[in-house]
Amino acid sequence: MKISAIKKFIKEDFIDAPEWFGRFMDEINIFSDQIITMTENNITFNENVLCQPIEFSFTHGVQQKFENKLSGKPRGIIVTESSGYAIDSYELRYDNSGKIGIILYFKTNESSVIAYKTANQPIPSATDTKVTYDTSTQSGDGIFFSSDSVVCKIPGRYVFSYKNIWEPDNAGNRYSYIKLNTGASALERYAVTFSPPCQGGNYTGQTGTQTIDLNAGDTVSIQSLQNKGVDLNLIGTAPWECSFTAHSLNYNIANVPCKLYVLG
Repeated sequence: MKISAIKKFIKEDFIDAPEWFGRFMDEINIFSDQIITMTENNITFNENVLCQPIEFSFTHGVQQKFENKLSGKPRGIIVTESSGYAIDSYELRYDNSGKIGIILYFKTNESSVIAYKTANQPIPSATDTKVTYDTSTQSGDGIFFSSDSVVCKIPGRYVFSYKNIWEPDNAGNRYSYIKLNTGASALERYAVTFSPPCQGGNYTGQTGTQTIDLNAGDTVSIQSLQNKGVDLNLIGTAPWECSFTAHSLNYNIANVPCKLYVLG
């Protein structure tokens, strides 16, 4: 069979998944005089195929319409790029106006991180200090934990919570907050908590929760500050150990740059 295309196929079009380019070209070469089987989408064609490239920023589950430049009705698509998200499925429609309707469904990528301390951490007086954690578990690949921060790999909406427990002491005040990114120009503070002087021999507990929309590469950490005049410990002994959790909400998967080919 013959392949005709509005735009020539080049490897650079498959930059995020070069194996798709190889697979596609292998199929063309092997079945050049018979059929082409699009194994990624289980599509089989027995006649000439026209391919229309489309580059657009899609929103999860929202239909977008495009002019039909094919010789007939569209019969399938190959997605070659979807920045930050994997494609779970798609819908391809052809309405009465002759336009192509495309709906992309992105994988929601449920992700979570739980980190906690197993040893006390001295917090210097009058010094804004990042809380470190000794043990962590995580699932999914949207975020990951690195020593003292949650790092975003896949953009989206995430909720963060922490629990800080200070050692008993009746002098000074304690502060804790959630910090987005680092450096003076990028510093943003969320969920600031404050504790008055602790009475007697009681522990001082602080908690905070905040929902944040993250971009790839953003980092989130927990910061603490106290003004006793000397070091004061954050507790790392069960059941009082400090903890830090994060999980994805995925309420808003929108404006995802995609490159695809409509086949017809």
